[in-house]
Formats: sequence, structure tokens, C-alpha cells
Amino acid sequence: MLAIGISLLLFALIGMGIPLAFALGASGCLGVWLIGGFDPMLAFLTTTPVTTAGTYELMTIPMFVLMAEFVIVSGVAEELFDTIDAWTRHLRGGLGISTVLTGAGFSSICGSSAAAAATLASTAIPQMRRHGYDMKLATGLTAIVGTLSSMIPPANGLIIYGVLSGADLGKLLIAGIIPGMIGVVVLTVTLQVLIRRNPALIRERTDPQPPLWTRIRMLSRVLPMTLLFLVVVGVMYFGIGTPTEASAMGAVGALLITAQRRRLNWTSLYKALRATARISAMITMVITGALLFGYFLTMSQATQTLTTAIGDLPTSRWVIIALLLAIKLLLGCFMDQVALLVLTVPITLPIVVQLGFDPIWYGIVLALTSEIGLVTPPIGLNVYIVGRYAGVPVDGVFRGVFPFMLAMLLYLVVLTAFPAIALWLPGLMQN
Repeated sequence: MLAIGISLLLFALIGMGIPLAFALGASGCLGVWLIGGFDPMLAFLTTTPVTTAGTYELMTIPMFVLMAEFVIVSGVAEELFDTIDAWTRHLRGGLGISTVLTGAGFSSICGSSAAAAATLASTAIPQMRRHGYDMKLATGLTAIVGTLSSMIPPANGLIIYGVLSGADLGKLLIAGIIPGMIGVVVLTVTLQVLIRRNPALIRERTDPQPPLWTRIRMLSRVLPMTLLFLVVVGVMYFGIGTPTEASAMGAVGALLITAQRRRLNWTSLYKALRATARISAMITMVITGALLFGYFLTMSQATQTLTTAIGDLPTSRWVIIALLLAIKLLLGCFMDQVALLVLTVPITLPIVVQLGFDPIWYGIVLALTSEIGLVTPPIGLNVYIVGRYAGVPVDGVFRGVFPFMLAMLLYLVVLTAFPAIALWLPGLMQN
């Protein structure tokens, strides 16, 4: 009963607009105080923030965020889009295909969905508008492509899940590669189906494709960032270094590439460091609050009781996992990815593990679930970002993203039914 009351207090605080980190921390501290008294609460409160901030795995986030900030400063997103467009210009819907592939490429060096959506909105949408694309299609595609950052490493959401769950962070990040690539295929196929059903959504391009030598030369401009991604992933995959060490290499590499492009100055360096500090501090505080609340749940034995009760239900484990994912999809309509993870992982992960599911697979499924939430009304963070950058009404973006969201829902069913999609690459790492 106490756990229910404290949980209701938590949601009430969130509903009142209290920042998530403080709502979690206050609710958790109150619960620990009511169960164990003031001294245990004070002891945990004074040690948890320090130990959380010093968590080795958590250092991965500021390094990857810094890498992404340097990549944005370098202007590689615009060059990546222009390069892919030069190679896909002769294809029907080539600009849309370029948007999907650019989103995947940018996601491989930027773990933030919001940053990916904003960058793509300022890069791809003006081109699609100039070439006569339907704006609902253009903005909807851009909004959902930005969500690929939730799965393709270095995905901040996967790192947060790894810290909360204790799963092997290297295997978790590698596990997102194949599902992310399949997500690219799903979005591309959906785009082609929409165009074939309604050719008026796009206008055929009349500008010629650049000569082969020009296109090859354009590839050389994005080669350094491509190599940087391969090095970061390779370091983790082959066990050369930890994800934290790989992230530090990525940040240094992105800094050197940005400097080599003559895009680095004191102002841009300051902005990159400030943005990194702000994002990292926010995530650290939220995780600290989540650990405080999780400690209360452990003391109250609410998690153990719920796990035992659900595990004893006379039904298939697949029915239970389907219900859990349905609840997360519903919550994703009202919460961002970080809130969804910190509020649900401590409660649902023990249930999933007891049912015999792999926690790494569960992390990838959660990433895809949160992807869908980023484009689902009424919150739909990516939809609002793209609508603001494109100057398009939000309801139009929601209508444009709807068919792509349906396709990703079907993909979620497939990924849930076939765990090997996510577990094959991490399984090879074990050997």
C-alpha cells in the first residue's frame, strides 16, 4: 500500500511540473524515511549522488554527447546529405531516401534523437520543399527518421538503460546496429509504397546527376566521420576497449576532424562544452533520482511482490511481455525517452528477466518503443521539433508521420517475436 501511495505522489509531482529528477528523489527519500527512518534515508541520500556521478559507464554519455556536438559544428550533416543525394538523385523519391540514409548516418555519430531531428529538419526539408515534395510527407519522414538515434549507437537511451539495468554496455550498443539498419529499410520501403500509391506526393527532379568523379570526390568529404564511427564501433565490438574508452576516442576524433575542417573556434568550443555539461548533468540527476526511488521500491519489496505475482500468472510469457510493451507505448505518448526508462525499467526489468527474456534484447525493444513514442500524439517531441524548424502546423506533421509510425509498430512486433535480430551480433562478441 505504501508503494502505491508513494508512486501516486511521484506522478502527482510530475503532473505539477516538478522536474523529473527532483520528483523521483523526493518520492524515494520520503518512502525510505517512512520505512527505515531518517538515518538510512540520510545515508543513502548523501552517498548516491556521488557514486552515481562517478559511475564509470555513465561517463560514456558526456563523451558521446561531446562527439555529437563537434559533429554538428563541423557541418558534416549537410555534406552527408548532399553526398547521398548526389548518388540517389536518379531514383524515384531520391530526396526521401537521402533523408533516411542521412538520418541513419548522422545517428551513428549523434545519440540524441532531438538533435538528429533538428539537424535533418534544417538540412533535408528545405530541399524537399524546393523540389515539390508534399510537406506532410517530408516533415513526417524527417520526424521519424530522427528517432533512429534511439537504436543506432551511440544511443543515449541505450546507455541510460545499461546503467539502470546493469547490462553489458558494449553488447547493448552493438545490439542496436542490426535493428537500426532494418529500421532504415522499413522506412525506405514505406516511403516507396506511399509514393507508388500516390505519385503526386513528390515531383520528378529535372536537375542532372553529377558526374561519377564528382560523386566520388564528394564521398571523400564524409569519409573521416565514417571512419570515426567504424573505429568507435570496432573498439567496442572487438574488445579493444570499453564503451567509455571508445566514446572518449570518438570525442577526440570529432574534435580533430572539426579543427581540420576549420570549423572550430573559441565560441563553438564553448557552446559544445556548455551543451555537453547541461545534457550530462540532466541525465545524471535523473538517474540519481531513479536510483533513490528504486531503493525505496526494494525496501518496500514492491518489485519482488509484483515480479512474483506476475510470474505466477497462468498465461504465456509472450502475453505478459505484450502487455508490458503496450503499457510502455501508452506511457510513451506522454513521456520522453529518459522519463520512460527511469520510471519503468526498475519495475519491469525483474519481471522480464524472471520470464526468461534477455535484458539486452529488452533494451533494444524498449528503444524501438520509445522511438514510436517520440512521434505519437499528444507529446511527440520530434514532431514539434520538425514542425517548428519547417514552419509547418503540428497536426500536418502528425498526419504525415502516421503511416511511418504504423510501419514501425509492425516492425516492433517482428523484433519482439524474433529476439535473434538484436542478439546475433552481441552473441558473436562472446566468441
